[in-house]
Amino acid sequence: NSSDQQVELGLLDAALKADPTNSVAVEQLAIAAYKGQQLAPESMELLEKSLVDGNASGVTHLIMANRKLIADELEAAIGHLRLALNQMPGNPIVLNNLAFALFKLHPEKVDEAAELIDQALKAPSTSPQQTANMLDTQGQVRLGQNDKLGAIGSFEQAIKLDTNKLDTRRRLAEVYRQMGMADLADAQLKRIEELEK
Repeated sequence: NSSDQQVELGLLDAALKADPTNSVAVEQLAIAAYKGQQLAPESMELLEKSLVDGNASGVTHLIMANRKLIADELEAAIGHLRLALNQMPGNPIVLNNLAFALFKLHPEKVDEAAELIDQALKAPSTSPQQTANMLDTQGQVRLGQNDKLGAIGSFEQAIKLDTNKLDTRRRLAEVYRQMGMADLADAQLKRIEELEK
């Protein structure tokens, strides 16, 4: 509940006041901010200072990047993601998010985005939902490369792993339609309606 969250934030604030370089406390503060908890102005200053001073962990950069992605601040997200990737090379979540942000902001960098997402999918096991997210990103990137059949393959694999990916299903229906597969597009749209009930 919110009073427990406030106590936890109070403890983090106290830990950071005692030792502003406490990377564990900074990381927990970043996680709290990512979860939407309201941070005290001093806490936000400490979090920003850790980033400025170079004390932020790769996880902190990933969390900050995800906040920027949610806010549609893609340029800032890309910077945080590149820093996170430097500290956590090969991390599939970082690779996926970087591929997504890069492709959305700089469509001309579609080939770099494709390399990143392919790397992410080769990384050791992630959850089925994470893999489905990565396949969805790969499908969007393949569309950017005008590889519609490749995109269909990625989207189909994604919904096999996570049947509730409605946005992926919508993208898949659209590509089916573009490829002259109206029956499959209609079936996909019908399935979306069923899942939304």
